[in-house]
Amino acid sequence: MLRWVFAIHFKVFDFSDTFWEIWMPFLVPVPGVLLVLPIKTKAIVYRNKKYKRGLPMISYIVIVAMLVISQMFTTAYFGELRQVKTVNEIDRHPLVKYYKIGHYALPQRWMGRFVRVSTSGRGRMRLNFDGYAVFPMLNDTSIVDLQKPAKYWYGFHINQRYSNTVSEAHKKEYYTHFVQYLLTQARASAYQKPDHFENLNAGDHQFLYLKSVSDKFYTIPEDAVVLSPVYETYDERTGNLLLWVFGAFGIGTILLAIQLTEGEFYSKELLKS
Repeated sequence: MLRWVFAIHFKVFDFSDTFWEIWMPFLVPVPGVLLVLPIKTKAIVYRNKKYKRGLPMISYIVIVAMLVISQMFTTAYFGELRQVKTVNEIDRHPLVKYYKIGHYALPQRWMGRFVRVSTSGRGRMRLNFDGYAVFPMLNDTSIVDLQKPAKYWYGFHINQRYSNTVSEAHKKEYYTHFVQYLLTQARASAYQKPDHFENLNAGDHQFLYLKSVSDKFYTIPEDAVVLSPVYETYDERTGNLLLWVFGAFGIGTILLAIQLTEGEFYSKELLKS
């Protein structure tokens, strides 16, 4: 409700989707789990102390899961779709989540790319490549200013996972192959016609996309906006998220009920005695 009133309806809070979908769900339950839950469950006595220690952790995980899914649904469902004729008309509607653009041009000569390399897994056994490619979105491909890059950028992203236990020579081969694959797929994507575009506001990997801009241009515009192509229709934007919201609530309720039934309730008088 707080998000709908101040961020969606009145647009007072201009936080990124990452804040609402990740940071807020992880931070909001902390006071309740640490301060309120111990007081409310003081009358529950467990014969096995593991259940007592596990109750806050399970409660926190359940609440976070429900909040994350519900916020993802909120982002998609309340995201406004605005139809514009050209890219320049987006300036009139800067806070819109989705755009349907009638005409735009992507000069492939000025495509920029950036690859983020990381490791993950137990013992860092997985080698991760995340590739980002961007094209300036223009009304006319003949107008490209190296000193003043475009404000709006077509964003493309792919990722692949490899084994990190191979030799350095093989890792370099993996990287070279991935870069070529990224460039090929990005160019192919530029020829496709998406249903609409999603506005990747600050925080949603936009800074990684914008690193691709410096691959071709000297400066990165401070007000740059990355638009990611969406091929599903606008009506399909929520997918099965609503079912997951109720599913997470049901599963969470069952888990908490099982956890609570493992203990026995005692009155305050018995606890004092």
